Amino acid sequence: MSGDIALDAAPPFVTTGSLSFLASDALKRAKVALAIGGDLTTLAFLAETCPPMGARAGGTARISPFDERWLRGVRRIRAPTSTSRYSIREFPGQPSR
Repeated sequence: MSGDIALDAAPPFVTTGSLSFLASDALKRAKVALAIGGDLTTLAFLAETCPPMGARAGGTARISPFDERWLRGVRRIRAPTSTSRYSIREFPGQPSR
């Protein structure tokens, strides 16, 4: 696992970062990456998996940790091995952008 996260010292505390994970041979060398952006009013996350056997997957989330409704949006991204096109499906109950 490796990564870095930076947080500005002044409001609105702009945040950037990334984390990555490379699995061992037991997990067939799968890769996972997480990107973080935004500020402390709303953080944005983008995750992507790269399994060695095919289908990529990932998702996005927007979180406002200090709001009453802290989960602002979630989307899942899939790409079957037979195509390079992503299909995006919004999770039930989440607002459209």
